[in-house]
Order: sequence, then C-alpha cells, then structure tokens
Amino acid sequence: MPRYSELIEGSFKSDDIQLKVKNSGKDPRPYIISNLVATRTSAVSGGQEPNDDAIPSIEDQEKEKTAKRKADRDRVAREQAEQERLKKERLKAEQLVKQKTEEERKALERSQRERAAKERAEAERQAQLRATEEREARERVERERLAREKVESERIAKSKTEAEKRARDKAEKERVAKLRAEHLAAETARIKTLKIKKPAQGTQLVFGNMEFPNLVNGYSVQGDTGTRILDKETSEYVTSQYIFAQAFNLKDALDLDKVSLAMRKFGGDGTVYLDLVKDEGGKPNILAGMRSDLVSLEKISRKPGYYWVDFSFPHDDQSRLKPGKYWIVLRYSGEAIMNWFYIPGKPYSDSDDTRSTAKGFQWEDILNFDFVFKVAGKAI
Repeated sequence: MPRYSELIEGSFKSDDIQLKVKNSGKDPRPYIISNLVATRTSAVSGGQEPNDDAIPSIEDQEKEKTAKRKADRDRVAREQAEQERLKKERLKAEQLVKQKTEEERKALERSQRERAAKERAEAERQAQLRATEEREARERVERERLAREKVESERIAKSKTEAEKRARDKAEKERVAKLRAEHLAAETARIKTLKIKKPAQGTQLVFGNMEFPNLVNGYSVQGDTGTRILDKETSEYVTSQYIFAQAFNLKDALDLDKVSLAMRKFGGDGTVYLDLVKDEGGKPNILAGMRSDLVSLEKISRKPGYYWVDFSFPHDDQSRLKPGKYWIVLRYSGEAIMNWFYIPGKPYSDSDDTRSTAKGFQWEDILNFDFVFKVAGKAI
C-alpha cells in the first residue's frame, strides 16, 4: 500500500462521506472507496504536500450536498417520471390489449350471432321447404284421389249407360224378332194362299213390308225443338246427300197403281218422287224402269209420327210389271226434309236388298234393315 495521511470526516445525519487523502508520491492517484463515497485527490506540485487550505468549507460542502440532493431528487424524479411513463405505457398497452380482447370478444359474439341467425334462417327455410313439400304432396295425393274417384264414377256411369244400352238393344232385338216372326207368319200364310189359288185377273193386290207404328210420335216436340225418342223410332233421313233404295220380289204379274212409303215430313220445300227399276246383279238398274208422279211437299201434311205417303204411277205399258225383282228408289228436288221408317234387321228381304249410294249409281252401301213400304195394283 502506498504511504498516505488521511482525514476522514463523517456525519451520520446523511449518507455523504468526505475523504481527503494526502499521498506522498509524485503523481496523484484516485481511489474508489465505494459507490456511495466521494473521493477527491489534489495534485501536489514539486513534490509538496497538499495544502490544508484546499479543503472545502462547510458552506461549500452544504452547497455540494444541496446540489447532490437536488441531483438525486432530479434523478429520482426522472426515475419516477420514467416509471410513470412506463406505467402509463403498460396501462395503455393493457388497455389496448383489453380493448383488442373486447373487440375480439364482440366480433366473436357478433360472428356467433350472425352464424346463429344464418342457422336459424336456414332452419326456417328448410322448415318452410319441408312444409311446402308436404303441402304439395298432400295436394298431389288429393288430386290423385279425386282423379281416381272421377275415373271410378265415369266407369260406373259408363257401365250403367252400357247396361241401359244393352237393355235397350235387347228390348229392340226382342221387338224386331217379334215383328219378324209376325211378318214371317203373315208372309207364310200369304204364300200358302197364293200357292193354293192364283189371284184372279183384276183382283186388287196390296203387299210389302207394311208393319210400322202408324202416327206414333218418335219425337218430343217443345216449341220449335224436337228431341228424338230412340226407343220409339227407327228411321233414316233420306233427303240428304245419299240416295236410298229398297228391293221387293213380285210373284205374279201386276198392273201397278201406286207405291206407298212410311214417311214423315219435317219441313223444307220441293218435291219427292220414286223410280221403280229392275234388278241387275243384285243392284238397281237405273236405266230400266219408270218414274212416279211428283209429290209436292206442300201437299204432305205435317203430323206426329209416321204415315203413308202415296206415289202414283201412270198407267202404260211400263206399269204392267212381270214377276221378278224390283227396286224402289226414292228421289227428291229442292230442300225437302223427310225421314223413311225402317225395321231393324232383315225381317222382309234378303241381306243385300236395302242399299244406298253417294255416287248415284254404284250402290256401294248395304244397309242392315228393311224400309217400310207397300205396293198396290191389280192382278193381270
């Protein structure tokens, strides 16, 4: 250790310690006793000892202490200010973190609310969609049920209608069969009579398909409207675009007087007349025959039901008919509207003895009924 003389003053009123060291060496040396101890050395020039007068006075020491304390206070103030600043920054950072956390929480809650709202809206949409599908399914089932009921009711009505039609057809067949049987019996009796005895010359003869409900109204007339009653009438509208013909067989020679048809006038004007022609190959030969007198529609009465309309023929050589097959061809002029009564089936003539044509000469249509007619004349 170097040699030195020292003076140490201390005051326990403060933490300040002043230490003055006098070194005998040539060069000044600093000594650090503690970070709480202030040291000061003075240079001694020329190897001289330090001067005692260089020691600071108490006033200077007080000033230095005051400055020291102020420096400490400033340092403490700076440290406190720094701590306050750091505290504020920490509080601000905590507030920012808290605010960010709060924002994130609110954003999360908002997101959850939006997701819940979307899920609720989707659930409501799905529920509405299911309700719509269920309603449409119920409506479809109801429509199918109504359609089945309609089809079933139509089937029942059709079955009922068909049953009624079958009943009417059966009744009509029975009526036709009865008429056919009666006609056959009458014809058989007539043939037997003819076979027994040939009619004498000049005897008035009347024959034909003569059975029909005379003056039975086949229409229900209300005002100017007529409704056809199908179970009372079998007739053909014969003044249309078609021409109709009915065949008959003549057993004995006959001086023809007239031919009568069971007809009904519904209106119109003009005339009706007949052509009586010979048979050729099972069809009317319109080039071989004669024509009746014209009958004006004005002279035909309008009556309910059907009645005889007479067509007279001139007496000449053509009116003297030989035995054989002949055809009655109905013709008209003007706007005549008339029906000709017939018997369904073929109770009188052969299967192809009733025909019609739209061409005027081909007679292409074979009809499954016999028109009602009668032929009157005298035996020759």
